[in-house]
Amino acid sequence: DCTKCIGCRACQNTCKRTHGLERAGDDPRYDMPTELSAHSLTLIQLYKESDQKWSFVKKQCLHCSIPSCVSVCPVSAFKKRDDGVVAYDESKCIGCRYCCVACPFNAPTFEYDKAAPEIKKCDFCKDLRLAKGLQPWCAEVCPKGAIKFGHRGDLLAEAHKRINDNPDLYEPHVYGEIEIGGTSVLYLAPKGITFEQLGYKMYGEVPPFKIQEDIQHGIF
Repeated sequence: DCTKCIGCRACQNTCKRTHGLERAGDDPRYDMPTELSAHSLTLIQLYKESDQKWSFVKKQCLHCSIPSCVSVCPVSAFKKRDDGVVAYDESKCIGCRYCCVACPFNAPTFEYDKAAPEIKKCDFCKDLRLAKGLQPWCAEVCPKGAIKFGHRGDLLAEAHKRINDNPDLYEPHVYGEIEIGGTSVLYLAPKGITFEQLGYKMYGEVPPFKIQEDIQHGIF
């Protein structure tokens, strides 16, 4: 919920620390990445048009319902799990980076600085937290409740309730409800600020790769 985010970056810094992504010399007080990378699986960005029109927004893998990374990976290193997580198996990866090209949100990133590189992206803390019955770290540490974790249906109901209860506060749309077939990460934007201004394109309901996939799977 972008209306609640204060830009403290607790989610960003905790994600780095718990996933072992901090590098020598990193100081969380001054670490401000501008894009997702192998060292930043989630980040907070600021959109500002004026002193009256601004908002923070969280960037990460949206764990699509019909993931393009799963579709294009030639070795099935990506898998969409029943709990919503788009999981990555580094033991299968051949480093082709098709996933990086195919993702409409530029979420998968590559470890260019390693001799044996892997793809990195948000994993919903599936091993660190979900496997233990806990919510992801970003939702746990957010001091303002901007991040809420739960079942997708419950979150959609909550998002629409917030919009209906506060129509002057929110844009009347839940991003990720229908975009590219739906996503497991959903967004609410402040009134008067579009999702495109926050860096999320307004895709249609059909995933960009679906036509090509239908043709290829039909032929081969």
